[in-house]
Amino acid sequence: MYLFSRLIGVSSYAICVGIVCFALNRIKGVNFQFNTCVIMLALMGFFYVPLNGSDLGRINLIMHLYTGFSWSEVINEMMTSSTPLAIMYYKLVGSLGDDRLLPFITAIITYALCFAIMKCCYEKYSLNKNELALVFFIFMSRGLLMMTIANIRTMLSLAIISFSVYKILIESKSLVRHIPFMVVGSLLHVVGLLTTLLFILYYFLYGIKKRSIFINIIELFGIVVLVFAYGYRFIQSAAEKGQLYIDSANSGTGFFYIWEMVLSCLSLAITVYCLIIYRRQKMYALKCNNYDIDKFKNNDPFIKYIVFILILDILLFIIEFNSGFRLSWHMTIMNIPLISLTRSYYKSSQQYNILLIIGLISLFLACARGDLCSLKFI
Repeated sequence: MYLFSRLIGVSSYAICVGIVCFALNRIKGVNFQFNTCVIMLALMGFFYVPLNGSDLGRINLIMHLYTGFSWSEVINEMMTSSTPLAIMYYKLVGSLGDDRLLPFITAIITYALCFAIMKCCYEKYSLNKNELALVFFIFMSRGLLMMTIANIRTMLSLAIISFSVYKILIESKSLVRHIPFMVVGSLLHVVGLLTTLLFILYYFLYGIKKRSIFINIIELFGIVVLVFAYGYRFIQSAAEKGQLYIDSANSGTGFFYIWEMVLSCLSLAITVYCLIIYRRQKMYALKCNNYDIDKFKNNDPFIKYIVFILILDILLFIIEFNSGFRLSWHMTIMNIPLISLTRSYYKSSQQYNILLIIGLISLFLACARGDLCSLKFI
């Protein structure tokens, strides 16, 4: 059903990925290529026609409802929701008068943040254009466009949080400066809240050993006060929703799709493979006294965070597929700096080819059997 329409959709996506990969290799600079890609993906979102009963169809009905509310009614709804900023987002976008702007704007924000991470990695790790094209291809091969333009909140939330995590762990930016952005992401979707809480837990567990105890105590105290003063109700509401996910999984009525499971496993396999490569290079550096081991020590906060989230994500897959499935999208975004980091230390053609093959398999499955095959414009 809709075979021709879907063929046009997935072909458009695959061609877009191919064109940008070629442009990254052949055209000087990276801003033009990434900006063009964001526009193309956003236009796919704008012209996307959701199937009856799809996520976007239901979201549009909710957006119409909030658009008809007065601001006082919207605020009342926000006060009783675990994701109040999602309600405000629907209200603001719905006020523009065109449903197609919701996936359009969401795609622009989401991919702009993901590509911003990519551009930062390109400069920080001195990647060549071929390596940058590989990082771009691996990320796009997961086929997260449908999660962005149809599911709306989850990818938007995780993109905001992932960008903040990158800035804090890799560029050593202040937690206090970026925590407001993480709060925004956490109040868009429950998985965003879960990711933020996991990051804060990790940050202080690791930070106590790495940073000044006084600074950690001040930051932790301030966050705890803010959480109990303003966020306890949201966390409680999110916990109740999480329990509903678990109950649905136990009863067999929860979401599960084998091919998306396979795609998530491929993404996590890339994570594991890069961690193994990084570990080997670090062990080699320890054996060579003339090697700059401090470079590896500076990466410890990020690498340990990846291991921390990877283990939790695998456990979540076992306990409740839906949450583990969505958290794996965060891992897909964080694979951008992880692949870039390993390529900066280990420029092996074998590693390049293995990543490329996994990416090709992932893109094929995403287009043929994944959620991406629901992309249609007519």
